[in-house]
Order: sequence, then structure tokens, then C-alpha cells
Amino acid sequence: MLDSMKATTRRPLVGRDDELRSLFGHLDGVDFRGRAIGLLGEPGVGKSALQAEAVEHARSLGFAVLTARGSQSETHLPFAGVGT
Repeated sequence: MLDSMKATTRRPLVGRDDELRSLFGHLDGVDFRGRAIGLLGEPGVGKSALQAEAVEHARSLGFAVLTARGSQSETHLPFAGVGT
């Protein structure tokens, strides 16, 4: 899903060092039992850019990565982004 968002050149994240440090810390601390990370925030604050960085870091560590994206039309459906 996220692969379709990749641009040919990515712009570096500016001012997100604390968030990246937190995300990378969670990923670096995984003990192979699995982990889920959720990014919450208002539209346009850079969640997708943070997600892209986290996905790239996780894949560089050898993890299989699953992503989900919410849809406004499915807000009434619990776990709609998870699917079956």
C-alpha cells in the first residue's frame, strides 16, 4: 500500500527528530514477538512521511511490514483498515 506512495526522490523530514527517534527506538527494541505502531494526528501534519521513514527503517532491519490507511467513509466500521 505504501509502496504506491513512494516518490522518485524523497524530501528529508525537518523538525521530526524526536518522533523519528521514538519510532526507531520502538523498532530497534522489537523482540520478534511482533509490534504495532499507530500514528495519530490531524490531516497534513506529516503522518504519512513519518510512516514512510518507519517502514523503511523496519525493512532495513529485516522485518515484514504491513500498513493500513483509514478511510473517511469507513469511520463507522471497527477495524476497517485491518480487513480479513
